Amino acid sequence: MVDQICQEIEAAQKFEARQTAGSKTLRPHQSAALSSWEARGRRGILEHATGSGKTFTAISAIRDALGKGEVPLVLVPSELLLLQWDREIRDALSDLEPQILRCGAGNTKWRDNLLGPWTRPGSDTVRIVLATMQTASMPEFRSAVRQGAHLFLVADEVHRIGSSNNLQLLILETGPRLGLSATPRRAGDEEGTRKTLEYFEGIVPPPFTLQDAIKSGALTPYFYHVHTVRLTAVEQETWDEITKRIKRLCAQAASNKENNSGSEQQIKYLLIQRSRVLKQANGKVAIAASILQNQYRPGDRWLVYCDDLSQLGEVQGALNSLGLNSMQYHSSMEGDKEQTVRLFEANGGIIVSIRCLDEGVDIPSVTHALILASSKNPREYVQRRGRVLRRFLGKSVANIHDVLVLPSISEEASAGEDPRVNIVAGEIARSLEFGRSAMNPAAITDLERIALTFSNDYKALLGEGYEDEE
Repeated sequence: MVDQICQEIEAAQKFEARQTAGSKTLRPHQSAALSSWEARGRRGILEHATGSGKTFTAISAIRDALGKGEVPLVLVPSELLLLQWDREIRDALSDLEPQILRCGAGNTKWRDNLLGPWTRPGSDTVRIVLATMQTASMPEFRSAVRQGAHLFLVADEVHRIGSSNNLQLLILETGPRLGLSATPRRAGDEEGTRKTLEYFEGIVPPPFTLQDAIKSGALTPYFYHVHTVRLTAVEQETWDEITKRIKRLCAQAASNKENNSGSEQQIKYLLIQRSRVLKQANGKVAIAASILQNQYRPGDRWLVYCDDLSQLGEVQGALNSLGLNSMQYHSSMEGDKEQTVRLFEANGGIIVSIRCLDEGVDIPSVTHALILASSKNPREYVQRRGRVLRRFLGKSVANIHDVLVLPSISEEASAGEDPRVNIVAGEIARSLEFGRSAMNPAAITDLERIALTFSNDYKALLGEGYEDEE
């Protein structure tokens, strides 16, 4: 018994002891996850909450792999994450002075016959390849990589690797494999999920949930405030008409399961059209202005999360009319993004943004978030809410205001609706789950009653929706 306890302590401390550079150290859940991953043959996916330190956990595994003479190949889904990983690797592994070959997002040197030598086994130099999934999926990239047991594959936001454009990455022959995601299962894509889980050999138990992260101190406790908006008469009419067309196509697809690809594509197109009704609902701007007028205080740091540039402009105009100044943050903005964030962190204020929390941009100083953006992808809900809860000096609690647009719908009309298209019930279900972990769980009492109007079994819709990364 004593020997077993000693072995468990030694395993839990194994990776932490190797973190000698800088002041950052592994938290207990990170050490335990890496020990479990190693016990499973160094393959698996870490299902850890957004903001719980997945990147540093993986970098600790990379340090260990470099000590074994392996070559890490890190795959990320976006340019922003490529830059973030590059900075964090150089910082955490500065004592090793790693040579990093960046591939994709404008980095083309790998095409100069560098990729093969960089990934060959048996070199004395510390080499890491950092690539976007889009670039790594190219035939010329995959053929140039020296595959084999010496290659250590790390995939951030691993659910992205299961998309139709990236699936060919799952034939790479490697040694260790480590996937990272708060939500590794792909919404509405059973095949992509299955292939991803098979390649990485499953999820490393146990998951590290949002509740776990808050309890451990990795994330900030929060208050959750739900605001509901109804569609206008014209918006409701559009919603009803599209819904009727969707139901007809779902019935046709159900009666002709062997040849329904055309119906499935039409359903997906109509779902996108219908989701725009929610995204562009007229009532969102007015309620955003009202919330900020009543709640904003000097020194607060508010992030207002909009659907598109049009809505962003309308929100800013409404705030200006109330005498509330705000700053923009989005991919096509003019000016210095980093300077905008620095001013925000130093002085507080209001940032009106688009997809800011989805793209790997971390603004941990945010004290209040106002989420106007609707989504058909359950993953975006998890990411948007989780990122607001990052720890920051002096931030003891966060406040999240969530705006849900509710079309009018009778219980009879919603009964029997295909769960793939019951997006409103799915949104409500996810909000209920998030609200139950808040410091004010009673705030969702009314929402539970509303949820039953849309679905008798709304909890079953938690993961419903579909991927839209392509």
